[in-house]
Amino acid sequence: MKSHSGKCLSVLVLLSMLCAANAVAELTVTVSISGSIEELLPVLQHLKDMGIGVGAEGDGLKLRMHSVITGDEAAPTEPAPPAEPPAPPKPILGLMNPAALPATVRPGGILVVTVKVGDPDHVIDTIGVTVSDGTSFDLYDNGTRGDAEALDGLWSRSVAVPQDMPAGQHVATITAYDVNGDPVMVPGAGGAAVPLAVECKVNVAE
Repeated sequence: MKSHSGKCLSVLVLLSMLCAANAVAELTVTVSISGSIEELLPVLQHLKDMGIGVGAEGDGLKLRMHSVITGDEAAPTEPAPPAEPPAPPKPILGLMNPAALPATVRPGGILVVTVKVGDPDHVIDTIGVTVSDGTSFDLYDNGTRGDAEALDGLWSRSVAVPQDMPAGQHVATITAYDVNGDPVMVPGAGGAAVPLAVECKVNVAE
């Protein structure tokens, strides 16, 4: 790279030639000077001292100057911080995936009713099931009465279907109750509080 004095001399010689040419005929010239700001300042000062680019309208030679910072001279950018891992979904209070298996059962057969329970604040004490024919029983999450594993959030119960249960499709309503035996209340579709409950079908064959 040329020194400051060398660059100033080259630019001044070039501009002197252009001024001489401009005195003879109108001439439009574009000159590009590259370098750091430290290199350009002495050149610009010399041009100002010569009166180039600062005259009134009608002067023979006009000068427009632009300072460009090269990639090597640009200020270093800080590396972007690592992306935050997405927060795990917050547990919600709810009854999910209710099921009564097998899909069809005969009177006297064994029916297993299950429901996945979300209870982050431990407000649920009991899960009760009421079938549309009047049959009722509780579900458990303690590894007994047909529950496969204790405290896994999957409440279950295996029960014998009454011999006198009518054939056809019945509705089993699964409801959550608190420690006082009252239904756990949650906001409903219209905003009013409703019992926390879900339904599943019980199909009884003839």
